[in-house]
Amino acid sequence: MNDPNAADALDLDLDTFGAIYERDTDLVLALGLSASERVRALVLDALGVTAPRGMKVRHSVATEDGREADLVLEVESGNEQVVVELENKLNAVFQSGQAESYSERARNRDAAPGATRGLCVLVAPRAYLESHSVECAMFDACLAYEELRAVLLEEGPWGRAIATVLQHAVARHRRSGSALDASTERTRFFADFAALAHDLGLPKASPGRRIATSSTFWFDKSGRLECPKGWDAKRAHGAWLGARLEDGWADVELTGVCLVADVERLEREVSRGGELAFERRGSTIRLRRRAPQLDPDRPLDDQLASGREFVEQLAWLRDWWRDSGCELVAGCLRSPTES
Repeated sequence: MNDPNAADALDLDLDTFGAIYERDTDLVLALGLSASERVRALVLDALGVTAPRGMKVRHSVATEDGREADLVLEVESGNEQVVVELENKLNAVFQSGQAESYSERARNRDAAPGATRGLCVLVAPRAYLESHSVECAMFDACLAYEELRAVLLEEGPWGRAIATVLQHAVARHRRSGSALDASTERTRFFADFAALAHDLGLPKASPGRRIATSSTFWFDKSGRLECPKGWDAKRAHGAWLGARLEDGWADVELTGVCLVADVERLEREVSRGGELAFERRGSTIRLRRRAPQLDPDRPLDDQLASGREFVEQLAWLRDWWRDSGCELVAGCLRSPTES
């Protein structure tokens, strides 16, 4: 889009709608994909899908694993059928195993007989994508609302009308004119928790603004754990250190590991030490250390002793992974032929 002030101009139209929710942006995406060649090209180009001969758009589709895809695109491209699942996020946190389920279903389609290829896309405001790098890594492509907004504005009056919906979402607008700011209390709590963890020897992290329901703290790419020897990075996404504060768990999360590891053997090896809990969600495994429950709506200073103990459990997990956990997982990985 050539006009750098277009987003500011859209702000003049924000009172068209009282408020915008995620279900509203689901419909905007469905309409844009159905009606706009530019929107279709934006999505398919991001995925490397060329020469589409036709495409069907479906909204709110039940999936074979009992979950739901916000949107499904069925594309004819060359000699293959491509199924693209779109996950749309406005500000809601990912449910447990939700991001992994998209990636797992795409890989299952790739492995199925026939010429079907599976792909998955995450669509969200740019600020959301920047603060959810772990989940972004599980998708084949990520698109920002701002990119879609720019393309829709090239479609004339109807495109501008639905681009206004996306502008509502990006600006977090209410008819009162006030923005839907992230929870001030939680934003402050997460900043204080990040500082405490860094002071006690954990990697520096930038948690950013937090919504009122957010209660999981991830160490970002600077704190990503070493991957085991033999790890297939194309199928299994990584090892991450995280804190589920309200639940009271410090976690090493292995995303996609079930695709490349002997899970039963790994569970036996982890359980043998008696120091960690083992949880499987979809293709993800969490190696868990019990920690105090923390309330992100209260100042960290009021629960500082529990905060310090939580960080100590995270540090214990980090050290365990470095000293033995990484090697333990490496010993449970299947060979490429077994995978």
